[in-house]
Amino acid sequence: MVQSFGSVAAVLVGNSRKTMTICLSFLLFPKPFSPLYVWGGMLVLGGLTGSAYMKAREKGGGKGGGGGGGGVGGEKVVVRPVAVEAEMRSRQ
Repeated sequence: MVQSFGSVAAVLVGNSRKTMTICLSFLLFPKPFSPLYVWGGMLVLGGLTGSAYMKAREKGGGKGGGGGGGGVGGEKVVVRPVAVEAEMRSRQ
């Protein structure tokens, strides 16, 4: 699954399964419920969302480039070795 969808998606699925198990546990075996459970779940979900957002920005998604953008007018800056530049010029 990690190779197909990425590590963030795999962790999200794993945490979702654990969350469902905990919810079923509360339904089947009544126990005291604390708001800290909700806060903890929100922190985990927020962390995963932030991680996915940062990963998407690194790949170039999102306004302002991200992942090496920032040229004039928002265009990407491409850095190539001198030998590659010379070869490209000779082909033109």
